[in-house]
Amino acid sequence: MSEFYNSMDHNSILPAMMLVLFGCAILLFDFWVFPDPRHRKYLLIFVVLGEIFTGYSLYQQSIQLQSGPLTGFHGAVTVDGSALFFNWIFVIAAMLVAIVSYKYLENAGEHHGEYYSLILFAQCGMYFLATGTDLVTLFIGLELMALCFYVMVGFLRSDKRSNEAAIKYLLLGAFSTGFLVYGFSILYGLADSTNLMSIVAAISAKPAWDPVVFLALATTAVGLLFKISAAPFHMWAPDAYEGAPTTVTAYLSVASKAASIAFLLRLFYGPLAPFASTRQVWEPLMSVIAVLTLTRHQSDQHQAPAGL
Repeated sequence: MSEFYNSMDHNSILPAMMLVLFGCAILLFDFWVFPDPRHRKYLLIFVVLGEIFTGYSLYQQSIQLQSGPLTGFHGAVTVDGSALFFNWIFVIAAMLVAIVSYKYLENAGEHHGEYYSLILFAQCGMYFLATGTDLVTLFIGLELMALCFYVMVGFLRSDKRSNEAAIKYLLLGAFSTGFLVYGFSILYGLADSTNLMSIVAAISAKPAWDPVVFLALATTAVGLLFKISAAPFHMWAPDAYEGAPTTVTAYLSVASKAASIAFLLRLFYGPLAPFASTRQVWEPLMSVIAVLTLTRHQSDQHQAPAGL
């Protein structure tokens, strides 16, 4: 260990390391050991083992949390109760999706080892969305998760609907990321730092309804609402969910949304929380958006053609 990587840093990212190692192992074993498609069922064992090791790492972190939050990389990663709660959701969702995907991929004729690796790599991005306390960490986690889902949505290469869904998801995902990065750039300009604690201190010194902070709030909120497919930024979800493999739709609608919500809570109850007068507005606004999202999804289902 050195000053750049110590035991605290190691413990703070141990579950993510487990996911990456098992994801890479699946790719290597699929290429060298199990080139025969009939033997790819054994790759599912690696996914289950990877989730077991990840769960054990989370359990070890929960023990260490008894003495306080676990912080690593100079505050870029923070493991607390909220982060563990969301990561257990990711573990359960990924394991269930991997298990039910085996038969589905066999029937679709698209049983490839990289599918299981993408599940683990996407979960690794989710881990950093739940634990990240730095804008760079959060952005890297978001893009790692998103890139994996872009591929997984279009995993049925012979299905035109799957290809169309992947392209639409990619384009609108890049569009929403632009809003998010713009908001991040404003936050960085305000604090001269990407650390959330530094941003909290900088925003706390600003007057109520500061236009620059409000612009950062608005652009960041738009980018995050796209990611969680909240109204009125949910137009990409029907196409992506319908064209993607059914198991990917399940993973996307549960784990991805939970990770994006963890990201949203980390920001809005972190650097933007001191902006008190705005908070009194955005909390009721988020409640209204949640109701509109549920209402809109219900109306879409009633208006959908009978054959869909």
